[in-house]
Amino acid sequence: MRSGTLGVCVVSLVLSLSGHLAVGAPVDLAPVATMDDLFAGPAQPASDLLVSHVVTATLDVDVLSRAWSDGTQYAYLYQVQVRAGSPHAVELFSIGEFCGADAGSQMGWLTGTARGDFSGLNLVVPEDRGGVDAQSVVSFYFTTRWDNEILPGHNSAVLYVLSEYRPDLIVGSVINSTAGTGPVIGAVVPEPATLALLGMGIAAVAARRRIVPRRQRGR
Repeated sequence: MRSGTLGVCVVSLVLSLSGHLAVGAPVDLAPVATMDDLFAGPAQPASDLLVSHVVTATLDVDVLSRAWSDGTQYAYLYQVQVRAGSPHAVELFSIGEFCGADAGSQMGWLTGTARGDFSGLNLVVPEDRGGVDAQSVVSFYFTTRWDNEILPGHNSAVLYVLSEYRPDLIVGSVINSTAGTGPVIGAVVPEPATLALLGMGIAAVAARRRIVPRRQRGR
């Protein structure tokens, strides 16, 4: 993703956060034991691990993100790691614009050990219900249960969002009294060139289906 596009997304998201991220559609989160439970077959990394260090006046946080795929869909994994010296805890983690996200999105957290560089220590699980707003911003909440914030020195459970769309850089946000943003791996719309090739392929298949019956009739 070009840096200019990412910058526009950051501005748009910050404006949305200033309105307290009103959720357009609540989504029930589904805990699963391991990442393997998200796929029908073996999964391979679809991106490198990305670690974004987000610092504000009240937060000092690392956000880890990575995509995996079994060839049919992608699982986007995230973990919010609040550094021990952070002045405050994290109450909300948001990702977006996350292409294709809506009320039917499959999202939740892992109850077991995740692969790679995600931490398994001092884990905090999100609320049972997340949300997706009208701008396809996905949100995980750590606020409604008493003392459920991600405190300094603690980490979120590994969070996941399933999607059919390919990975690229989008915007991740950690929020308490302030909002900090940074790049994360997320789902994006296919590039125009890819869409054009796909359209040409569909047109070619349709044309062949029209031609073949004519040849068969001419025999």
